[in-house]
Amino acid sequence: MEWLVYWHWFTLALVLIIAEILGAAGFLLALGTAAATTGLVAWLIPISWQWQLVLFSILCVSYAFAWWQYLTSRALLAPTMLNRPLEEMIGRTTDLVEPIINGRGKIQINGTLWFVTGPELPAGTKVTITAIQGDTLVVKE
Repeated sequence: MEWLVYWHWFTLALVLIIAEILGAAGFLLALGTAAATTGLVAWLIPISWQWQLVLFSILCVSYAFAWWQYLTSRALLAPTMLNRPLEEMIGRTTDLVEPIINGRGKIQINGTLWFVTGPELPAGTKVTITAIQGDTLVVKE
């Protein structure tokens, strides 16, 4: 394995980064970056192939762990609204399609009619969605 030189690492990095396109959630990108870093070090500092493999192994573990940390911290910071369309509507302003009579009316958002509850208001009044009660939106003028 004395033939292992820097351009082998750059080639491996390119192959791993291209393979990332198939969908590995960034982990092949981390390994490709580790290979590129190893190639850069092997190009700048002549080290034996054994040390190149050791460096590559350490960098793979380090970069993969760093990527995992990044993904978990990003997931904690940005809660998803996927499959929670009502919560996403809080704060939106729209017009009443049907008046609110006896505490119940309708609004239209993105082509869908939604039941609303709130004070007695005529149709066409601008209302803001403030909360959710079951499948009904709570609005105020």
